[in-house]
Formats: sequence, C-alpha cells, structure tokens
Amino acid sequence: LSKTMAFTLDAVLDLGGEKDDFEELRAVDDDSEEMELDVDDNAHVTEDDAPKLEDLEIKRFLKKLGFSKLDKTKTRKREENNEAVERDKKQSKEKKRKQSSLVREDGRVEDKVSQLQSISGDYGVDGGGKEAEKQLQFVQQSASKHPLDTGLLEQLETSAAKPAMRLLVVSGGHWFENVPDLPPDVGVRPDDESTARCDKIGAMLLERDSMIYKQKKESQKSSDAQWLKTVLTSGTLSDKLAALVLQIQESPEHQLSCLDMLLRMMKKKSKREALMALDAVRQLWLTDLLPEVRRLKPLSQRPLAYLSTIAQSSGSEARDRLLLYWHFEDQLHKRCGQVIEALQILIHDVEENVRKKTLGLVYDLLSSKPEQEKELLSMLVNKLGDPTRQVSSKAAYLLLKLVSSHPNMKLVVMCEVEKLLYRPKVSGKAQYCAICFLNQLILTQRESQLASRLIDIYFSFFKLYTKKGSVETRMLGALLCGVNRAFPFAKIDDDGVFQEHLNTLFHVVHAGTFNTSVQALMLLYQVMESRKSVSDRFYQALYEKLLDPGLRASSKHAMFLNVLFKALKSDPSRNRVMAFVKRLLQVCFYQHADFSCAMLYLVSEMERIRPYLLDKLLAQNEVLLDFIVHSFVEVSFLSVPPLRLLATILLVIKLN
Repeated sequence: LSKTMAFTLDAVLDLGGEKDDFEELRAVDDDSEEMELDVDDNAHVTEDDAPKLEDLEIKRFLKKLGFSKLDKTKTRKREENNEAVERDKKQSKEKKRKQSSLVREDGRVEDKVSQLQSISGDYGVDGGGKEAEKQLQFVQQSASKHPLDTGLLEQLETSAAKPAMRLLVVSGGHWFENVPDLPPDVGVRPDDESTARCDKIGAMLLERDSMIYKQKKESQKSSDAQWLKTVLTSGTLSDKLAALVLQIQESPEHQLSCLDMLLRMMKKKSKREALMALDAVRQLWLTDLLPEVRRLKPLSQRPLAYLSTIAQSSGSEARDRLLLYWHFEDQLHKRCGQVIEALQILIHDVEENVRKKTLGLVYDLLSSKPEQEKELLSMLVNKLGDPTRQVSSKAAYLLLKLVSSHPNMKLVVMCEVEKLLYRPKVSGKAQYCAICFLNQLILTQRESQLASRLIDIYFSFFKLYTKKGSVETRMLGALLCGVNRAFPFAKIDDDGVFQEHLNTLFHVVHAGTFNTSVQALMLLYQVMESRKSVSDRFYQALYEKLLDPGLRASSKHAMFLNVLFKALKSDPSRNRVMAFVKRLLQVCFYQHADFSCAMLYLVSEMERIRPYLLDKLLAQNEVLLDFIVHSFVEVSFLSVPPLRLLATILLVIKLN
C-alpha cells in the first residue's frame, strides 16, 4: 500500500477490522506496497520462506477484508493532478520570463516574429523541409539560454585563428540566398564592445576564406584567370570594368577588394570614368549584391547570441560561416553608403548630361531595391528644383513613373515633396515644378486621405499667392488644377475650407487670365454642385466668359465646354439656358472652325436634353433661318466655315 493512500480507522472498523489491524497496516513497510494482493490461499510456505510469512499473512488478511477491491486510480489521479498544477506553474513563470525578455530598451514589446524558412544544407540540414523547421524552432526556443558571453567570443576567436584548408563559403548563386532567415533577436542586444569583437572575428574569417579562394584560383592556372589578370593590369577602361564585374559576380564574398576598386573609380574627377564605374556598380547592385525584398542589416542589428545555438545544432563550422556572412553583409551596407555619397556628388555636377544620367541611375536603384530608399528618394525629389528645366522635368517624370509602378509609395513621395515645398529659401521655380508634379498624381477613391492632404497644400499656397496679388501667374493655374483633380476623391466635411476662399476664386475669374479663370470656374462648380447650391453669381461669371477675348486663343477649350455643358445641364432656369444658347450661336460666328463645331454640337446635345429649346429657337429666329436656307447655294456665304457649319446644323435640326 502507498503511504499516500487515504484510509482511516473508521474505514477499517466498517470493514470488520479492529484497532490492532489498523496499527498493523500502518506498520507495513513501503517496499511491500508494490506487491500484488492476489495471493493464493493454498500457497505452501516452507521454512526458507519464513521471513516472508508475516507479509503473506498480512496480504491474506487484507484480501479477506476486501482491500483488494479499493480503487487505486483515485490516488494516482490525485498525484497526476498535483504534478499538472506544478507543471502549469512552471510554464506560467517561463512564459512571463520570456515576455519580459522581449521588452527592448525603448520600452516597446517586440511582437514581430519572422516566419520559419528552410536552412541551407551548408548549415547542417539536407534539403530543408521539416528538419530545417525543427532546427529553427530549437533556435527560437533556446535563444534566451545562450547570451553573448566571453566564452562564445573566445571560442570564435580561437576558431578564426586556426588555419583552414577548405572554404567556408562556396561560390554559386546569390549570397543572400545562403543566409538563413533566423527569428528576431529576443534577448538584449550585445553592447558595442561585443559587436566590435565579433566584427573583428568576422573580418579574420573573411580574410582567411578569401586567401584560400585566391590560392585555389591561382593553382588552377586557367586561361580565363590569366586573361583577367592581364586585363586588370594593361587593358582598356571598359575591359577593366568588365573584368572587375566578372570577378565580383563569380564570388562577391571573396572579391570585396574588386568592389572597392570600382568605388574608388566612381569618385575620380574624370566624369567618363566615374559614370562608367557607376554603371557597373548599378548592374552589380541590381542583379547580384542587394537582396530582393529586404534591406541590408549591419552587424549591430544581428542576433549574435544565436551563434552559440547554431554551434550546438549544426556545429562550429556552420557558426563561423554564419558570422562570415553577417560580416560580409555589414561590409556591403557600409559600401552602400559610399555609393550614395558618390551619387550625391554626381547629381550636383555642373554638366547637365551628368545630372540627367545620375537621375536615371537613382531611379533604377529606388524602383528596384529597398536599400537606402529614403536617401535616394530625397535626391530625386530635390532635383525638382534644378535650375535646368530639362533636369527638373526629368525628375518629375521619374517620380510619376515611380508612383505608377509602386502605388503604395504615393503618400511617402507626397510627404517628401511637401518638405521641399515648405523648405526655407526654396525658389519659386522649384515650388512650381513640385506643384505640377502633385497635380499630375492619379488618385483613386481609396486615397481620400491623400487627396485631402493635397487640397490642404494647394490652398495654403493659394492663400499665399492671392495675398501677394498674383492672380495671373502660372502657379495659380497649377494650384487650381490640382484642387480640381483632388476634390472628387477628398472627403471634406468642413465647408469653411472653401467658403474662406470663395470670394477670392470669383476675383480670380474676373481678374485672371482666361485659362486661370476656367480652372477657377471648374472648381467653383464642383464645390457648389457637391453642396447642391450653384449660385446665380456663378452663372453670371460663366456667361461673361463667353465673350472673353482670350477664348479664341485659349488652350482650355475642352475644359471650358465641359464646365459649360455641366452647368447648363443642371440649371433649373429655362430662360437662362436659352440665353446661353443664343450667346453660343453668336460666338460661333467669329471662332475657329473646330471650336465652333464643338459649340454647335453642345447646342444639339442641349436640344436633345431639353426639347423645348428647338421650338423657341425656331420661333425667335425664323428670319435668320430663312436667310440661311435661301443663301445655302451662294458660294460667298458658304466660303465662311463657321457660317457653313451653322447652316448645316440648322438644316439638320429643321429636317429632323
């Protein structure tokens, strides 16, 4: 019987036993608790078995009392429940400890966990799959158990100091495909001293591996290797660049010296050599050196504590290989900064062709890779203020092309352009070019926030320019164009935003150029129509513009006819619509043939929408209609294109 079995004196008495029986049962030794109670009553006991006689008698007595029928599972269940409670307490403590370790120095909790991906066979996993996932799970679970201590650093230094006979990194494929996507560092980041020591160890490993690689290349003595060596020493500039690119593509991990040569050539004063080297670097950056979907990470952002876990799961060689890759990526990250510095110099060159070519290279890097995108975008936006019109126009074109291929970058690009607009001492030309870029953005209904921010920018500059009295500038037209484009997609509940500028807009209609007036009329109609309150003041301003002298030479005929047709279509006053139609027929006599034809077509559309116009027109202009019909055969009359078009339209109307 187990000591944990609960039986009392009352239970023994109920079964027919006595107090002495209870005392004897308590005195039973623990060693006999595992013995079975199913004892044969006829078992023969010899003298040799005399020491066991007492135990047998006790077991027979217990059997007679019925203790063999007791349910032992109750005791076992209690024991299992107690163990489960203790296990839950331990798990709860472990969970709290892990959560506390996720808190970074800035007080936030790291809640982003990378998805598990297969580890390359170089790290001890053949074929990836479930085995790789198990290994990554082991790494994630045991990361907090292996902090970056002096023991790990000493092991790394010892391993790096040993001579090696084979390569840690075998060339083939892209280098970033061989780096496993480990879970994020859930522990405390290593201090600067530890990071510096790891960087030094990684440099030793990379240097040792590069020496082995070069020795193997020299021992091969192939014709290609000899040709590359000859070209690098006595070849032309283009041949040298091709040889450097070829060597880097073959094994970038072992050819950092070749990459440094290209970077030095980019910084030379010779523009031809610098641009050719820049082309070579761009090719390497886009095809071989930069990862596709992530940025380069410096060594200080790497989970160095995982090196100990990798050593336990895959061996010291896999650990050294991983540190080598991390150090190589850190070196690439630093050299990316050098490329940005070289681009900054070339993009401000005095020669226009150099600036334009550098702009193209900046766009290629920005649109293809996420590396250093903030600096590249800033360079591209800043060239909107270039003093040369061709360069600023190309910058605007490339930015539009960027947001077209990457629609999610619209808000980011707009914020960067906004910084340029409000920068102190920025030129008016740069502001105009930036506004022209913004009003060309193609918006959707899901981008209401972006449209609202654009309207805020436009009206802030609109207020500034109207205060100066500049109502005839091209900047005002660009601002009104931007508001007209953004207004249908914006959600603005505050009417005060437009009411504040309503009088100013009408002032622009009357005092500005015809093109600017058309932009203001379009904006006024959109705002009033959205509020269902198109005023008589608007129709009066629109009616006056039909006789504006600038109408004949304007480039906004399509926009003017558009706002005119919308306004007449929604006008509830019949007399006013009839007055507009008469004025349109009058204007047709002295406008160009194409514009006259467009106005007559507008009249015919209005007649289709409002049939009463034809009756009133024929009744009030019977004399004019007869004159046109009887004069149709006269050559002198038909030689005037507007009159010929008018006669044709009226005849068609009469026949129908």
